[in-house]
Amino acid sequence: MTATPPISTGKRLAAELRRAWHGAPWHGPSVLEIVGRLTAAEAATRTARGSHTPWQIVLHLTTWVEAPRRRLDDPSFDPREHEDFPVPTALDAQAWARDVEALGVAIERLAAQVESMSDEVLAAPVGARPYTHTTMLDGVVQHLAYHAGQVALLARPDAGSDRPS
Repeated sequence: MTATPPISTGKRLAAELRRAWHGAPWHGPSVLEIVGRLTAAEAATRTARGSHTPWQIVLHLTTWVEAPRRRLDDPSFDPREHEDFPVPTALDAQAWARDVEALGVAIERLAAQVESMSDEVLAAPVGARPYTHTTMLDGVVQHLAYHAGQVALLARPDAGSDRPS
């Protein structure tokens, strides 16, 4: 019996990023499966007091997929405050499709870059930050899963109601 060689950390992280976006993650539906169910009007609706809209969350995720990708080249990079939960510039079906696609493109760009990184580079700290590249990228996958669940809850027909389900 021939042993399968272990997968590199970069390939594992790239696969996890892609699975979180459009694959079959173990925890439930992928981000694309969840946001792909929403119309632009649904994505723009604030269903719970104090919450962000699903659309704002998609834009937020794009920012926080791009930030780690940029940190691979410039460890000091931080997004500006207004980029954290930006307001959509237009609220129509084309703009929604564009913003969902932009998130997918950002995830694929990050996955493609990470896939070829050596285990040594991934184990190194991100500049002066107190974490490694691997920790940062595992965090991106976790962040995608967290917000996928949040959007799924916000998009429920009874979202924002106080009635027990």
